Amino acid sequence: MIFFRLNDYVFYRVYMFYQDGKSYTAGFVAVVQFFSLLSIASLLKYAIEFNIEKYVLIATGILLLALNAYRYENNFDVKALHERWKDESSIKKRLKGWVIFLYTLFVVLFPLIVASD
Repeated sequence: MIFFRLNDYVFYRVYMFYQDGKSYTAGFVAVVQFFSLLSIASLLKYAIEFNIEKYVLIATGILLLALNAYRYENNFDVKALHERWKDESSIKKRLKGWVIFLYTLFVVLFPLIVASD
């Protein structure tokens, strides 16, 4: 599934960049997923007066964190991800790194900008 592959790539790149624990990296992926959903909800709210209760948002954030912690902490093989993407050219790796950074920046700032209106 492309959704899992995209999240796996983000997980792999953040994990390799920081060389930190899996739990911190899984948390980062969960935060990006949460803000992606929040951006979609903000867009819907702005476009068609769609409203989501804050308790639903909190529950969604906790659920995403739990699902990512389960996926990336329990028998998840980072070496398999390394094997999949180790031969990526440095230019492609740098470009994808910027895409991840700019996407993360966008999904965090977009709901804030929409909420300020």
